[in-house]
Amino acid sequence: MISKGKLLEKTFKIYIIFTVIFLSIIFNRDYILPYSFTLLTFYVSSIFLLFLNIDFKIFLLTLPLSFFLVSIFFRTHIFPEVLIVSFNRTFYVLIFLIMRRFKFEIPKIVKIVYINVIILFFTLEFVLNIFYIVKPLDILKRKDELLKLKPYTYFNGEFVNRFGFLGMDLDKPKEKKRILFVGDSFCVGVVDYRYNFIKMFEDSLDCEVVNLSQPGFSPKDYFKLLEEYFEMVNPDLTFVVIFSGNDVTEIYYPENNYSFFNLKIVNLLQNLSYISKMESREGDLSEKNFFEVEKRRASFILKNEKNEGWEFFEKQLVKIKKFFEDRNKKVIFLIIPDQFSVDRDLQKELFENNVKPKIGWDYVDRRIEKFLDGNNCLTYSLVDTFKILYDNGEKLYREKNTHLNEKGNYIVFKFLENKIKKEYL
Repeated sequence: MISKGKLLEKTFKIYIIFTVIFLSIIFNRDYILPYSFTLLTFYVSSIFLLFLNIDFKIFLLTLPLSFFLVSIFFRTHIFPEVLIVSFNRTFYVLIFLIMRRFKFEIPKIVKIVYINVIILFFTLEFVLNIFYIVKPLDILKRKDELLKLKPYTYFNGEFVNRFGFLGMDLDKPKEKKRILFVGDSFCVGVVDYRYNFIKMFEDSLDCEVVNLSQPGFSPKDYFKLLEEYFEMVNPDLTFVVIFSGNDVTEIYYPENNYSFFNLKIVNLLQNLSYISKMESREGDLSEKNFFEVEKRRASFILKNEKNEGWEFFEKQLVKIKKFFEDRNKKVIFLIIPDQFSVDRDLQKELFENNVKPKIGWDYVDRRIEKFLDGNNCLTYSLVDTFKILYDNGEKLYREKNTHLNEKGNYIVFKFLENKIKKEYL
């Protein structure tokens, strides 16, 4: 008669076989290629397990370790569950073989401390999640969530509608031609909203304007916004605003649900000193910090090398273009340059601090423009306009800020007004 322990072990090994078969069926070639190492590890560790005795205590001990490894180092993995199981099985095989080879036993005190730490962590995480459901405090949010505009508040003197965007409600019935702007902090601005180029655009032209923009967003977020709100807004023309300063250099692959930065404990610890800085939301930096931001962005063009950000960024632009093609709607990509691309004084200062690009200061802008043109996208770029104005002594960016000042917003407004009146209104 088979003991309960042996029966449980055989049942578990049957489960292992089924998981291998299941993955082999559902993973087609397109999925396997980018994640071949994950699958290889999964298969090899699973095969090993079939020939080893099963100690469920070791499995339970290695599962939290597998979870944290994935949550910290593999936050963008598309199949985190598979990776967690893969690591869990691999760790089991390694620990089992080491313990058998060296006749090693994990000290009881180590097990007790480890288990108690894990229990404490998950208990606290569970409690914080329940508390967040009841009362979603800012201090428990991710940093990128903190940047979002809050419905029924005011931002730069403008009311934030119930959808969390500046200006008119998205579901307002259309009475005239409607233009949509999708962008980041450059579209919500750091100046009084009356002097924001989108608001001036709305006030001067006989059309409705919807501002579907959020601070800290990038093209990967724009696509999600379009999927969620485009049909509701139903615009006649859309501007997708690209800021060359960080839309490429700081674009990140979407994180999975197991990301370390989705944990409320992590958010709490990160935000303790962060929320007070966010209250003014003006974004002004010290002279040193401003220069460091520009130096970091400019360093991206020190050498023309392959960068993961480019590939992902360009894929997002193609997705956005296809989105509009599928709906037979008009879209214009508007490129706003970083200050270092157009300001010779800033370029000189960066050069003196060992930022010496082997390619042009406006490389990022030109490359984006070239890519969009190559994909038959209608593109407006402000690089040359800004260069001319800076050469004539104009200042278009807010001091120590990286965002446009009132003059810069006015220039963008006039640039668009001239083109739109001539071509679309």
